[in-house]
Amino acid sequence: MQDFWLNIDHPQGDQTRPTEFLLAAGTGFAAIIFSKAIALLTGANLPYLFVVAGVALSVARGGLSAGIVALAIGVGGTLWLDTGNPVVQSANTIIVIILCLIISGAGEAFLRLRAREKSLTERCSHREAMLQRMFDTSQAVILIIGYDHRIVAVNSAGCRLFDLAREAIIGARVPDLFEGHDAIEIGVHIIKTPDGRARRVRLSATDLPIRGEHFRTVYIRDETATIVAAEALATTQQELNQVARAAALGLLGSAIAHELNQPLAAATIYINAASSILTKLDSVPPAAVAALSDAAGQVLRTAAVLKQMRDFIGHRPTDASWTDVRAIIMDAAKLGGLALKQADAVLEISIDPAAGHVLVDPIQVQQVLVNLLVNAADAVRDRTRRTVQLSARTDVEGAISFIVEDSGAGIPDDMFDMIFRPFCSTKSDGLGVGLAISTRIVEALGSRLTGTNGSSHGGAVFCFTLPGRRYRRIGA
Repeated sequence: MQDFWLNIDHPQGDQTRPTEFLLAAGTGFAAIIFSKAIALLTGANLPYLFVVAGVALSVARGGLSAGIVALAIGVGGTLWLDTGNPVVQSANTIIVIILCLIISGAGEAFLRLRAREKSLTERCSHREAMLQRMFDTSQAVILIIGYDHRIVAVNSAGCRLFDLAREAIIGARVPDLFEGHDAIEIGVHIIKTPDGRARRVRLSATDLPIRGEHFRTVYIRDETATIVAAEALATTQQELNQVARAAALGLLGSAIAHELNQPLAAATIYINAASSILTKLDSVPPAAVAALSDAAGQVLRTAAVLKQMRDFIGHRPTDASWTDVRAIIMDAAKLGGLALKQADAVLEISIDPAAGHVLVDPIQVQQVLVNLLVNAADAVRDRTRRTVQLSARTDVEGAISFIVEDSGAGIPDDMFDMIFRPFCSTKSDGLGVGLAISTRIVEALGSRLTGTNGSSHGGAVFCFTLPGRRYRRIGA
């Protein structure tokens, strides 16, 4: 650090230059000439007067060395030219020499003091300029604040942060610049600058006592861009994790579907065997036969769903056909009836008479509707009014919208952008895969699954639209 300040101080060398000696010699000769001229013109015999004056003048310009040069020339010349002058005596000469030496010594001391003063002034000026440059070029915002929270100094970074001129900042109080902050608190804060921008900054401060007065140096680092980049990176990493988990889930689902085929086939065989046994008995309750038939149908349906899921995960083409919308709605209502019954919810079904057929794989659409009905049942489970509505509506173009509404609490505001992501659920025990799979199915059908609040029953509304058989885009 000492070397750093030495480079800044620029120590000055000997200020005496050769020209000063030439001027001193000239002054000595001039003193002799003036003495002779005054003696000739006025008759005044003052041989040493101008010598003393010349020495004083030389000392004022060049210090002790210049004074001695002027003294030697002035006294030597006087002794040589005025040997018969009664004033030029040994005693007078010694007195003049002593007086001139005293003047020279005093002048040298004065010049040294003045040079020291000048050197210290320049040194302080250089240090002040360097400190000001370091203060002003710092990338961190630096404020110096007085005891009354008024800003007494600010660097250029502070002017850029607040987008204000230095004159507008100096003298302002902290609350004028930091909305909602009456004092400086260490840490990360969100501040609003006078131009309305919200910035995330990190504050630190140190005490700065000066002449008994209390000041504080406040360092502010704008970390808005850093924090935004970190949040974006975290979001990207989260999305990558979700993609990885979704891929793992797809592999797991495909494996499970493959492994369940055999037990489902065995269950079908056992059910058919039980049906055969019952038909051979003399007295068989019709309900038992119907139950076994329904069980066999559900097993076959489960196998079909698993096959469709395997084809969907493997991106295989599905078997699309023109299917009656009413049949899709009623089958979905029947399949989702158990979840609605467990929630003690009332299902209202509304089918537009104009709704005809859609070109889809019916099992896929039913799977989406069943997922939405199960979610709606969970949404109304703890509500006083438990209503779920499943609708099919047709617009003027012939497009058919499938809509599921409920009387639940609706979608939380902070979940609108997340509910369709994998593994994101509003339920405490939810896996967060139902809506994600439904979204992929609907997108594969060329549509989009949407979720909003504002149901006529007071809860959420989920909807997707498919072209009907008589679909015709207006203006086409």
